[in-house]
Amino acid sequence: MNLRWFGLAVLVSYSRAGFLTVGIVGLSLLWRLRRRYPAFLALGVTAGLVVVLVAPPSFWARIFTVFDSSGDAQAAQSSELRWSLLQRALEVAGFNPQRWLLGVGISNFHIVSVRELAQHNAYLQIFNEVGLPAFILYTMFLFGLIRSMGRIARAYERDRAHRHVWLLAVSLQVSLIAYAVGSFFAPVAYLWYLYYVAGFAVCLRMLVLAVNRGRQRAPQKEQSGVWYLRRA
Repeated sequence: MNLRWFGLAVLVSYSRAGFLTVGIVGLSLLWRLRRRYPAFLALGVTAGLVVVLVAPPSFWARIFTVFDSSGDAQAAQSSELRWSLLQRALEVAGFNPQRWLLGVGISNFHIVSVRELAQHNAYLQIFNEVGLPAFILYTMFLFGLIRSMGRIARAYERDRAHRHVWLLAVSLQVSLIAYAVGSFFAPVAYLWYLYYVAGFAVCLRMLVLAVNRGRQRAPQKEQSGVWYLRRA
């Protein structure tokens, strides 16, 4: 994961969702690396100061429209449209048991949406198009993997002999956190962004479980019951 290129992309695109995602990913990475690599904290603070100094004033004006978009017509229109889509997503579900259980069908929300637009939210996308049970399984799957990678990272944090396992767990956890935040602003529930990383996370978890079972089943060296007398 290269946050430098992510940060540059956010500066060029003026993306508010991207800025929030990169910020949370950076904080998560700092939190995970703070003990093993204390110098990384200073590096992260320096990088944040560089972004603050390099970013043009128009970029910060765009970012702060999250709180007040009255001064930016384009931002106000974008915010209003997203709120309309959110309201429409709740209206589509309504009190219809069939839509709560089965949704309106994969990639069919645009038929009942505002101006044929898709949701800008992967969680609502799952809820509206596949139903509430699928939404529950989706969130359990995503946040369960984040929690599992966190456990592996904590277990191997001080194990220098298996540093690669710790690095892989931290990388996968931060990547999943990035998706969990970024997908809140984009309809990407059916794309590969989550499932490739999730596949690596599941494989790592299965390997760690297999290694732990092997250690538990390994036969201990039995002490010999025969006594040998030394020669005088």
